[in-house]
Amino acid sequence: MKHITVLLLPNMMASSISLPLEMLNAADNIYRSQTKNRTTLEIAFVSIDNKPAQTKGGFTIQANATLSEISKTDLVIIPALWRNPQHIIKSQDAVCEWLRDIEKSNAIICAVGTGSSLLAESGILHEKAATTHWFYFDFMEKKYQNVNWKRKHLITQSGRIYCA
Repeated sequence: MKHITVLLLPNMMASSISLPLEMLNAADNIYRSQTKNRTTLEIAFVSIDNKPAQTKGGFTIQANATLSEISKTDLVIIPALWRNPQHIIKSQDAVCEWLRDIEKSNAIICAVGTGSSLLAESGILHEKAATTHWFYFDFMEKKYQNVNWKRKHLITQSGRIYCA
């Protein structure tokens, strides 16, 4: 069984988590059909306080766990944030601390779009390659000068850290 943690944040874009989850479920279905294994994906939708997250698509996603309940996971998906992510990032100290702890546990971490700013803020992207939404490159390069921002890359990988 693979454990996937989807981080729920205010002002998140639902498409930035729905597409990765659809791809993971499709891959899991193919794997199970080819190997006859009965593996499943365990997906946790996590927030700081177990409250639902309001998406920019106009609907909410209910959390089924809090950050403190997740100490081990195989994969973390960080969603893109609508507009300037700094308004949200400023209030996410607990999330940054949790990400630093979970990164030490060898989890794969994938940030979508402006979600990479949360990784930069937490220090996880220090001297690592990263990408973000094209509109925010100038801002990110000034604010997080220790990150190796890759303007021409749609996806970056630095060890177990992916940005798309």
